[in-house]
Amino acid sequence: MANAYNIMNLPKPPKSMGSKSSKEGEFISYLLGCSMQVHVYHLCTKGAGAFAMHMALGGLYDALPDMVDALAESIQGKYGILKYDYSHSVDSNVGNALTYVKKCLSYVETERKAICSETYVQNQVDEIVALFYTTIYKLENLQ
Repeated sequence: MANAYNIMNLPKPPKSMGSKSSKEGEFISYLLGCSMQVHVYHLCTKGAGAFAMHMALGGLYDALPDMVDALAESIQGKYGILKYDYSHSVDSNVGNALTYVKKCLSYVETERKAICSETYVQNQVDEIVALFYTTIYKLENLQ
């Protein structure tokens, strides 16, 4: 019986499916740095309201690395390996946590326009934005 679907007849993908600037690598690197900083804040919580803050920051640092990994892999699946640049110092003053999370969110909302415009990529970024807003809600309202 002849196979109607013959993989040998499929068109071959181009050798280079495209190329991206280092902006995507910078975006991913920044988000990985955010995850590390949030983890440090999570570990430094103490005092009144510490449990709620500890849990809110824990939720962010638990979810963010996997979301960023998925984003990086989907971009790299189309464009190839990105260039990463990681230089991030950490702050152990947990009083800066809310401001820092808002800063990360602002970066994502601003810089997302400079990375891939494909809807699947922007949908993944939307999920990251939602995670930041959820964390901000918890940090501002739960104690």
